[in-house]
Amino acid sequence: MTENRKKDLLIELHYFPCVIYFTLLHEFNSVFLEAEEHFVKQTYRNRAYILTANKVDRLSVPIVHEDKRKPFKLLRIDYKQKWQQTHWRAIRSAYAKAPFFEYYAFMFEKEMFNNYETLWELNKSILTLCLKMLGLNMDLRQTDKFIKAKDVDSSKYYDARNKITPDLNNGTIHAKSYNQLFSSAFIENLSILDLLFNEGPASKKIIESSKIK
Repeated sequence: MTENRKKDLLIELHYFPCVIYFTLLHEFNSVFLEAEEHFVKQTYRNRAYILTANKVDRLSVPIVHEDKRKPFKLLRIDYKQKWQQTHWRAIRSAYAKAPFFEYYAFMFEKEMFNNYETLWELNKSILTLCLKMLGLNMDLRQTDKFIKAKDVDSSKYYDARNKITPDLNNGTIHAKSYNQLFSSAFIENLSILDLLFNEGPASKKIIESSKIK
């Protein structure tokens, strides 16, 4: 996909994005984060998946359900639910024995407990931190209006919105296998947390080696 270096990527923000999200991002110099869309349920926008001793566990950020026409950038997090404590307890339980947990954990914990008002702020902050950890440099911008997929100028943008989802086979993007705790068979599409805690500084090379057809 080297030809995409000449285009800008258009993609939504995810919560602790999966590895293939970063595999896609690193193919582009400029990224437009979709801020004006309406929230889509049961997606990575407010979900992340981690590998525990017993299963793949889903972490979900609760949302305040308000006007459905409200753009994603204004969607508020529901702090009546103690999701931060639940998520961090699950992450610590899953990765405390991982080789690089102590190296990264305090930075992730700080972001999770920053009490950002909106899901946009939380996801953007986490994405920025992950890119810094991975050593991936790119120009991050946000959209100022919503453009339907059929109206996107394909000569200028690669529209990846809704192309990476939990319920779809993301067959064109495959993460290179890496060491994982609790699994003899490699499990794809886990949160970037899984890669960073297990592989540390080698994570960037693994992302660069992953395949996009």
